[in-house]
Amino acid sequence: MIRIIKLITFVVILFSLHELIAQVAKTNPVITWGNPADITYGAPLISANYEPTTPPGLPVTQLNAKANVPGTFVFTPPAGTILKTGNNQVLSVKFFPADSLNYNSLTKQVKINVVKLNPSINWNTPSSIVYGTRLSDVQLNATIVKPTGAFNYNPIKGTLLNAGSQILSVTFIPTDTINFLLRTLQVTLNVIKASQKISFNQLPDKTIGDVPFTLTASIDTSFPITYTTTSDKISIEVNKVKILKSGKVSITANQSGNDNFESSSVEQAFCIKPSKPTITISDTNTEAPTLTSSAASGNQWYLNGTLISQAINQSYSASKTGVYKVQAKTEDCLSEFSSDQSLVITGDINSTSDDWKTNYFPNPATNILTISFYNNQSMKTISIYELKGMQLSQQETTESESQLDIANYSQGLYLVKVYMDKKVHVLRFEKR
Repeated sequence: MIRIIKLITFVVILFSLHELIAQVAKTNPVITWGNPADITYGAPLISANYEPTTPPGLPVTQLNAKANVPGTFVFTPPAGTILKTGNNQVLSVKFFPADSLNYNSLTKQVKINVVKLNPSINWNTPSSIVYGTRLSDVQLNATIVKPTGAFNYNPIKGTLLNAGSQILSVTFIPTDTINFLLRTLQVTLNVIKASQKISFNQLPDKTIGDVPFTLTASIDTSFPITYTTTSDKISIEVNKVKILKSGKVSITANQSGNDNFESSSVEQAFCIKPSKPTITISDTNTEAPTLTSSAASGNQWYLNGTLISQAINQSYSASKTGVYKVQAKTEDCLSEFSSDQSLVITGDINSTSDDWKTNYFPNPATNILTISFYNNQSMKTISIYELKGMQLSQQETTESESQLDIANYSQGLYLVKVYMDKKVHVLRFEKR
């Protein structure tokens, strides 16, 4: 019995000694793992089981604990986990040494901050718009892939912006405000000045001496129109035009614009025509009477509707019978034609032969002018003309004497033309 007790005691002592030796032999490994840098929501945890011999230069990871002895790391939460947003979240690792006889297993914890994600907004610079175009979805068209949420624009849709470079701003408000930040973005929009359209119709030609007239241009905005000219032929007071001289004139309708509208101008040209000239006749009882225009310059003479070359002076020596008229010109502006002036030139009439003679009486005459042909019975055509050439009467006779009624004629000088035997004889008489 005593022996049995001694044996048991020895075994107990031996076992305790073995346990003591074993406890003295194991040690804790050294684990190095600092608090990782902040990560953004949505980024998964990345693991890297670094051994003491692991070379430097690998990407930054969060699950990157190291031990001074070989072994296995078990991380909680594991790699690939996406943490919710928050500060001082706990990461844990359990190290299992390969030499479990000499090294103890060990647990270590660190803390990590997960910050809110700043969403990525796509918003391209809008194309330019013209003043007057209100903001619409064409300009306010920011997009985002994720997360869901709402866009708040400033200025808002429908706003009318002034011309120039304008800043548009958008704030994205995520539905999940716990894990996502509000995001603000700006773009620049170019607003072009709007154009103005002036309607200024062609101005009708005027004549020197016409009364002042009113300009009536209009514009598709509410801004006032001003009128200007560089001509000294008119004067303008507000929109009233006073005619001063004849010639070519231009008037410009202007609108100077402002910060939002371009300036605009329309020019119209017109003529101020010279006065209608009148013709006076001198040297009437000659072979070349003188025609004089009332226009001092710019004259052009016509005979029977045809322009007389080089006949441009104020006076013209008429050498042919016909209808004369004159037109005055200032720059490119033509007057109306003068009244037609019929003219009989005595110098271009065939002279009479001495084989027939006429006699007329009385001269001056009052009511009746008598013409005798000395018993010549041939057919005769007798016409009376004003000195200016207008025919007043005509009759035919075979008598040797004719009586012409001049009672209603005005006082003055007249011509009588007698055509007989293909010849003509011209007489002049005075009516009293």
